[in-house]
Amino acid sequence: RALVAEGTRAVGMKPVATGASLLNGILVNEDVEALRAASSVEVPLRDMNPYLFEPPCAPHIAAQAAATKIDMARIESAFSACKRKSDVVVVEGVGGWCVPLGDDLWLSDLAAVLGLPVLLVVGVKLGCINHAVLTASAIRQTDRPLVGWIANVIEPELLATEEIIACLTANIPAPRLAVVDWTPQDSRINVAGCLDRLPKEHQFGVLSRR
Repeated sequence: RALVAEGTRAVGMKPVATGASLLNGILVNEDVEALRAASSVEVPLRDMNPYLFEPPCAPHIAAQAAATKIDMARIESAFSACKRKSDVVVVEGVGGWCVPLGDDLWLSDLAAVLGLPVLLVVGVKLGCINHAVLTASAIRQTDRPLVGWIANVIEPELLATEEIIACLTANIPAPRLAVVDWTPQDSRINVAGCLDRLPKEHQFGVLSRR
């Protein structure tokens, strides 16, 4: 939404999604629908979301249950189709940096194959310091640049929220781009306004830990 507000032709892509419900006989995923609503250009759903599985579980387990193999070539083709129709493609991950998509295939491989820098979204909650610092360290061990991170406060009663965010800011080796405060209402439209700045890269992947 922030990119669109700048006048950029932007599209969101979620290569693999798990957790869907049937609506008029069609599987629908909340994240995919949110990306579609935020995009300023239309692309076929098969390109925005090449793989969608109904069970809300790890993608490699969902793929096994569906007797499907997640094919990186199919994802590359969909990504290229999105790029041809837009200036910016925002690619949302699934599960986390070290989540398997199949045998010898990980989410981190997706970022590498698509050539994406990474934007880390940290769900600010108990235990997030360990998770976020380890994730940032794992990203730095690859050739993918960590271009920034976002603090997403998801526990309204969390103790010492400001201190936790300060610790994350000091220990994640990338600029903090936003702090999204907890709200009981759906505020997707307003979240874009929290961004202090946007990464300069035209295509980037969002690794979400909500």
